Amino acid sequence: MEKEPKKLEAHIKDITPNLERYALKLNNYHVEDAKDLYQETMLKLIRFQNSFEEGTNVKAWIFKIMHNKHVDIIRKKKRLLTTEALDDQTHDFLLSTNIDNNQHELILNQEQKLVEQILSLDVPYLEYVLMHEEGY
Repeated sequence: MEKEPKKLEAHIKDITPNLERYALKLNNYHVEDAKDLYQETMLKLIRFQNSFEEGTNVKAWIFKIMHNKHVDIIRKKKRLLTTEALDDQTHDFLLSTNIDNNQHELILNQEQKLVEQILSLDVPYLEYVLMHEEGY
């Protein structure tokens, strides 16, 4: 008598502690971010469970989904950093000072260059900058 193939849910249950640790590691041990990543990964697994093929390396497949979800989150934060680069404080400062348009443009250009340099950082360093911006 052949063994019945293990269902996806059983695989997830088996590796949940490892997934939780991996989520913590990816998020530099920030518990709430790790929980969010874990939940987002589970949602994605539910959505794509039909693409799961028995016989594939389930653990690698699930960890790859979590890794890709983490990268998606970093990219989203990166886009937010770009769109929010000129925040209200900078804008208010520029409006309240008596500087001419050339100086105003120079400040804006320098800020844009700074944002571009930040966005060019490798993911681990970019994560630190984004976490600082979020108040960690």
